[in-house]
Amino acid sequence: MLQQHPHEPSQLTAQEFEEAVKAVESMTLEQMQRLGMFEMFGNTNPQARQQTVELVHWLDQQVTEELIQQYIELAKRGNYTAMMALSCSTSKLH
Repeated sequence: MLQQHPHEPSQLTAQEFEEAVKAVESMTLEQMQRLGMFEMFGNTNPQARQQTVELVHWLDQQVTEELIQQYIELAKRGNYTAMMALSCSTSKLH
């Protein structure tokens, strides 16, 4: 996985971030499946489960104060996905 994904995430501008969110929002489940977005999560293979744990850990590390602020700004502008992400993350804290 580390060969496929660099250690340092690329820095997206606010516009690039919004465009990426819109692209994912407009995808159907079938399109996501064709891109392999779910191949690790339903797998019973122990190696795939370990890779899933590592991926979730890596993703958790990507949530920075700057990223949260970007979501807040998007939510203020009416972005439903950002609102839901913020809502889900704050409900997990309580």
